[in-house]
Amino acid sequence: MPDGFAAYSYPYIQDPETTKALKIPFINAISQHIVNEEFSEYHIINQVLYTSLMGKHKVLLGDMPETLLRRKLGNSLSIGELRDLFKFVVGKMGELKQPISIREATLNFLPHIFLAPKDLYMTAMLKESFQAATCITAFVGLNHYNPIKQ
Repeated sequence: MPDGFAAYSYPYIQDPETTKALKIPFINAISQHIVNEEFSEYHIINQVLYTSLMGKHKVLLGDMPETLLRRKLGNSLSIGELRDLFKFVVGKMGELKQPISIREATLNFLPHIFLAPKDLYMTAMLKESFQAATCITAFVGLNHYNPIKQ
């Protein structure tokens, strides 16, 4: 019987009683030392994180830093273009029957401008990860799937 926490993806490595007994302490350790009360607003990300860590998988949670995205957008768009994009998004928001935040509207109506840098960043990160691992399971948002797939 192991002295520390152990949970494995393969049931034949550790007996089920030990796995069951260590499940709650392992979840508590992940919550305390890794997540630290900063759960994702997306339930699937939390589920994937806990399942992967309990299965002894390596986990890479990646996203383009917000400051880098803002710098890239600031360097690629002029003030006039930003003004036109703002007017376009506000006009589209006025046409909608339900309220939506300007951030959601911008990402929904102009993904080719505001999501393309993130897609390129994540594609590069995945390519780097492929060099270091033999098997990768990647979870990406639905709006990022087609650009990354290509």
